[in-house]
Amino acid sequence: MEIAVIDDGPGIPSEQQARLFLPFERTQTSDGLGLGLAICREWVVRMGGELGLVSPLAEGRGSRFWFTLAAASPGEGEASQGGEPS
Repeated sequence: MEIAVIDDGPGIPSEQQARLFLPFERTQTSDGLGLGLAICREWVVRMGGELGLVSPLAEGRGSRFWFTLAAASPGEGEASQGGEPS
């Protein structure tokens, strides 16, 4: 399954896209520290998924962030009751 977040802003310039998921990298308009997308990608990758970007969606408009997670097998991740996981 793929989940997407889409906006209709100006899009992310191509020269920034290659570094967007690196720690402490920010867009020119960002007030943050540049850790949000780096942390998100790390979590998604650790769960066996992928996180990516399509920008712009149309000439000078919008971005689409998407992510996928690996599907768990039936019973995977369930702890046994009253003790150590088996």
